Amino acid sequence: GGSSNIYTALLAGDVDLSVTLTFMSTTLAFATFPYWIWLLGKSSIDFKRVKFPWWNMFISLISLFIPALTGLLLRRYRPVLAHRIERFLNPIAVGYIVFILTFGVYINMYIFTIIDLKSIMTCCFLPWFGFIGGSIV
Repeated sequence: GGSSNIYTALLAGDVDLSVTLTFMSTTLAFATFPYWIWLLGKSSIDFKRVKFPWWNMFISLISLFIPALTGLLLRRYRPVLAHRIERFLNPIAVGYIVFILTFGVYINMYIFTIIDLKSIMTCCFLPWFGFIGGSIV
């Protein structure tokens, strides 16, 4: 999501591409998320009781769209102001990343009590099995 765009900006990557991919991924989630749940959970999920987080997905899309539009308009109509703001973005971005990492670990500390060795090994090996399977196919 938004953090990947900040990492991209801090590491002098292609921010336009990062924002575009984030926008496309969030937009496509409106269609692919219910399909994925239906495909994988049709035997174990009662769809009459499941509530999809449509509002949260919409807020995620808007929270990406509004700052991007604001930045585009500033660069177009107020380039001097946009340049001044840009100078302060790196320190703000570093502060944001530090806050998200520390606060994110703090509020999710309970997860460390329920993770076992099997879960850790699964998370480590699953991508590699996918890479190997994709290479074979």
